[in-house]
Amino acid sequence: MFPGMFPTFGKVQAPMGFSPPRDGTPHSDSQDDIDPEATYEAALREWNAIYSSFEVFKSRLGPEFQPLGDEPDDPRRTKTPFGDPIYFRTYSIAGIWMNYYMGFIHLYRSHPSMPPVAMRAAGLMAKKTAGFALKIGQIASGLAADCSEYAAINTYLGAALIESSFCVFVAGIQYTETKQREWVIQRMHDIARLTGWQSAMQIACGCESAWIKSSQMGGPQYTRPTVINNVPSTIWKNPRRIDKKIDESESGEERRLVLAKAERTHYAIGILAIETELARLELRDDLN
Repeated sequence: MFPGMFPTFGKVQAPMGFSPPRDGTPHSDSQDDIDPEATYEAALREWNAIYSSFEVFKSRLGPEFQPLGDEPDDPRRTKTPFGDPIYFRTYSIAGIWMNYYMGFIHLYRSHPSMPPVAMRAAGLMAKKTAGFALKIGQIASGLAADCSEYAAINTYLGAALIESSFCVFVAGIQYTETKQREWVIQRMHDIARLTGWQSAMQIACGCESAWIKSSQMGGPQYTRPTVINNVPSTIWKNPRRIDKKIDESESGEERRLVLAKAERTHYAIGILAIETELARLELRDDLN
């Protein structure tokens, strides 16, 4: 022992790390004693039991958990890269189904016959899991058809979008169509922008890494989109512009900051900090 590392006087009990083992390490079975065929059969039985559990769970979901029927004149009925979007009564029900299909994708990729490398397993099982991945895309599209033009969303939709992110990630790594891939990247950027949940950006990077790796292994080519739709910021999102205009008014020049009706906000006094600054702004219903 080095000086100072352990007390040299008094009755002190040594930590377990300094004590000799009480019992000998049990002898582990060598690889030669393991029967590969029996191990595979046991894993396959466990896999089939999990598969049956998924089927039982689905059979217990009543009619209130089923998708809503689409009306021909429904304004929400818009085409997506995955086909017609799927709608449910609540965001929570949509989340249940997305997680259900994500679980099925994981189950197939974890089949005992699959290699332990996740990317290889995803590629080998892509045909069997394609339907589940497509369902996830349709349900995620049904949450909000297009978020790229939204400047703000309510907390319920924000929570649903965050919950859908990982499901979209699991399904998205096997998407091969360009439109579907672009939709995933745009949706993750929108979620990060609208909710502040920056993990969505990491999911977007993860999908792109998977697609690039897939193309290197002979899959479809992937080119990063150069344009991501960003909502233009209004004057309320750009406080520096307000400060600049206020500073100009203090210089003695008669300049007024005119805001369109669409750019007004409630409780502007709280945003501009003091009432005197609000008095310098001229609000008009139009700019003409």
